[in-house]
Amino acid sequence: YQGQWRQRSRAGLGCMEGKGGALYEGHWLNNQRTGLGVEQSSDGTYEGQFKGEWHGDGVVKQNTSSGVRESFVRWECGFAVDKGTCSQALLLTRVAQVQK
Repeated sequence: YQGQWRQRSRAGLGCMEGKGGALYEGHWLNNQRTGLGVEQSSDGTYEGQFKGEWHGDGVVKQNTSSGVRESFVRWECGFAVDKGTCSQALLLTRVAQVQK
């Protein structure tokens, strides 16, 4: 782990290589991946929200034999609960920004 610490716990921005070579870069709180981050592995990339694991809204980019497949996914406790296209993700982001 390389990054910020608070009271001997990973907290703030940091980067860590996990099992199997997956690389996480993003926010930490109490030694947990929390908030926005990016996880990269040989299978692809997830950019989005974390709560220990993939949790909330994010974009999954999967490496396939025909190229990269990109999709918007909503996660709860590591499980996909809603899938859509990236254009839907951009629309949801814009709606959220207008509602603020």
